[in-house]
Amino acid sequence: MHDCITFGDPPNSHWTFSDNRSINVKHPLSTNNGELARRWAIDGAGLVQKSLWDVRDDIDAGHLEIVLPGIPLPAAPIHAVFPHNRLTAAKVRLCVDFLAVRLKAINVAGIRAG
Repeated sequence: MHDCITFGDPPNSHWTFSDNRSINVKHPLSTNNGELARRWAIDGAGLVQKSLWDVRDDIDAGHLEIVLPGIPLPAAPIHAVFPHNRLTAAKVRLCVDFLAVRLKAINVAGIRAG
């Protein structure tokens, strides 16, 4: 069994994958700070379950690697928070609409969030 790094509030020691498999992980390191969890993983302290968006540059640079490429993670929600009324600025509405379309396209292309 590998050492794992858990994070969240509270840290999640039960990892679930999008195919409904789940595991309890051994986690000697735990934090409520996702950036610290990423740093620990880069330093070799263990495996971490992170969004590809958070670690893509680290993977490309060879600092981290995907260890279970055939097991996708469930999608993580992203929320745009803004006042929703008839006075919402057009540029805010255009930005939110653009992001919604773009993020759906990225997800369809196989980039998964974790």
